[in-house]
Amino acid sequence: MEFASGNPLENDEPVKVDELAGGITTTFDAPVLRDSFLLPDQLSKPVIRVELELPWPLPGEVEAVWPGLPVVGFHTIVLADTGLDPSGDRQVGWFPTSDVSTWLRKQLFPGLREAVDWKERPLLGRLIVEGWAIVGAKDPALHVNGHADAEIDGNGRTRLRLPTTDEITGGRFTLWFWLVG
Repeated sequence: MEFASGNPLENDEPVKVDELAGGITTTFDAPVLRDSFLLPDQLSKPVIRVELELPWPLPGEVEAVWPGLPVVGFHTIVLADTGLDPSGDRQVGWFPTSDVSTWLRKQLFPGLREAVDWKERPLLGRLIVEGWAIVGAKDPALHVNGHADAEIDGNGRTRLRLPTTDEITGGRFTLWFWLVG
């Protein structure tokens, strides 16, 4: 997995807003069926998505029930994309809409700093790949392997070892990152 810039997307690493706003390309180790990603009318299936954990509540969300409630948790949002873009038989691109790209670059962190005094804390983000729904192009009985082995590096970060070493296909693959302004 890499950003449109060509920089790698690594698990448990800080990610700059500009990198995420440019999009992500996922490369599979074997050809995958294009129909796994797109319906006949070219509408994307929800098999690859990016999520962010936003502080909850933001001002105005619960004032009638809990006036002055501080941030007590997080609310997951799925970022809107332009549709998955399969290029070749092994790569699929995820690209945010222009509105999402603008929001990420210009509004997200300034708005959080103003609304909830967020300071410079990163936000948890995830790249989700629904491996059970992505079918092999040469063998439709195969699905993307959602399993990844992990190890903790010298900095305490959780690293993924890809490709996987088992033969179990399917499942959900999740990579997490820390979005920074």
